[in-house]
Amino acid sequence: RRVHGGHDNLSSSQMYSRIKELQEELRLQRLENGRLSSYLQHILGEVETKAPLFHRQRLELQQLRKTNAIQTSKLEKCLNETQQLNSKMDKLQKQLKSLT
Repeated sequence: RRVHGGHDNLSSSQMYSRIKELQEELRLQRLENGRLSSYLQHILGEVETKAPLFHRQRLELQQLRKTNAIQTSKLEKCLNETQQLNSKMDKLQKQLKSLT
């Protein structure tokens, strides 16, 4: 007996064989999907476990950046004051030399 479907004319036994092949492919794909799903769940679990650590590290980094900006500002202020003091000292030394 011949069954007409699509472009192929398959016998009942050929169609049965094809169905069995497709069922096996589907079974293997489902196994692979299950394996990949488990793997992704594992990765997601690790990310969720480490999320608090990442959050703390990000907060620490932000705080370090703020501290660095403050310290840089203080350093620049000190350098400017030092430059001004050096300039005053040079003027005073010149005045002292002119007096002697």
